[in-house]
Amino acid sequence: MSSRICSIEISRDLLLAVMLQSEGRRKQVIVSSSVVIVDARPIEENFSQLIENIGYQGELCHVSFAADSFRYRNLSLPFSDRKTIDKVLPFELEELVSENSDEIVVDSIINKGIDGKGNILAAVLSKEFLASWLATMKSCGVDPEIVTVSGLASVATLLKEKTTPADFLYLTIGLQRATLIQVTSGDIHCIRSLIFDPGV
Repeated sequence: MSSRICSIEISRDLLLAVMLQSEGRRKQVIVSSSVVIVDARPIEENFSQLIENIGYQGELCHVSFAADSFRYRNLSLPFSDRKTIDKVLPFELEELVSENSDEIVVDSIINKGIDGKGNILAAVLSKEFLASWLATMKSCGVDPEIVTVSGLASVATLLKEKTTPADFLYLTIGLQRATLIQVTSGDIHCIRSLIFDPGV
């Protein structure tokens, strides 16, 4: 039995998609892929072209936004359990972001420190930005199961491999922006968006 999954990456200048088909326990085959350069057309037209190019037909879908769609904060809290952190994190971030807590979506990576402390990498996304993109996707028949930061799934996969070093930098490069993810002692500690001159 085989099943398909669609992975879509959204950035300011590029839309990328890959259709994967699972065959067996660990084998995945790329069925189709597409890259659409965002142009002056309405974004719905660019997105519709992308999913048409890969033959999307309602498959399970994961979407990632480029790193520069988010803002990041590193925090240290005296506890590390997920439930408590999820409750207090929006309030901890209020002084660090310009919007109210009801105008943002927050998720985090929790790295346990010594004495049960939590070293937290928080990603903050505008609800308005997310709602706009979800509406665009819905108009094209796409309802993503997961929304995440570009590159995190690849880093998570690398961390499962025995040959991956405990410390490394993961870099993805687009037309004018790059994403840098820093892994230290097997944990993700930093995500940054880098802007560069495309002529270089």
